[in-house]
Amino acid sequence: MCLFIDFIVFLVMDKRTFDYKYNKEFSVQQHTYFTNSSSEEIEKLYNLKMKGIISEEEFNRKKRELL
Repeated sequence: MCLFIDFIVFLVMDKRTFDYKYNKEFSVQQHTYFTNSSSEEIEKLYNLKMKGIISEEEFNRKKRELL
């Protein structure tokens, strides 16, 4: 009976809770990936702004969206 209850808990558990509980290492790696990705995207946007391709307002708006 206990296994059945555990099975039901697994079925209704959301992905974030499951990863936190059982895949902590994977969750940390995934967070690091997204952090690096955001910083790289901001750097690309900054380069576009410096070349005059996008305006200061566009840069700031996109930066806020990424953060």
